[in-house]
Amino acid sequence: IKKRDDVEKENSVIDQDTAKALVSFAQGSQFRRAAMHMMAWSLTNEERTQVRQAFIDLDKDRSGAITLQEFKDVLQSKFHLDHEQAQHAFLALDANHHNEIHYSEFLAAMVSSRIQMHDDLLQATFKRFDIHGTGFITEENLKEVLKETDFAPEEVEAMMKDVG
Repeated sequence: IKKRDDVEKENSVIDQDTAKALVSFAQGSQFRRAAMHMMAWSLTNEERTQVRQAFIDLDKDRSGAITLQEFKDVLQSKFHLDHEQAQHAFLALDANHHNEIHYSEFLAAMVSSRIQMHDDLLQATFKRFDIHGTGFITEENLKEVLKETDFAPEEVEAMMKDVG
């Protein structure tokens, strides 16, 4: 297993597009990031597989989460992002504020650029927000859905202002 792990580390799939996706995600509004999180829950196994190896490459200690140090090491060494850019991207990805990026958070960042959007994915995400099945997403729907996630009440309010 160790030998296979060493080979995988040498064949890293973290590329410029992955780095751009991570930074771009960080620059989006809070609501956009929340929508990408909801979309990530609607991905098929095949879609998740498309970016799985990139997550594993960032998770150097194989703990199942990416620490700030792991994140910065890769982005600074491979893509010459400065400390501030890397930290800003990390904080945006760390939606639950546990000082690590979990796979679902990483998937949310990849949804917008590395995974092909399609009607089924968009419809499944819409249905997650349209909790009463009315065909519309109301402010109350958004508040209810977002409060069930790891977003703090003040973050939900900020998102409502983004949308409003």
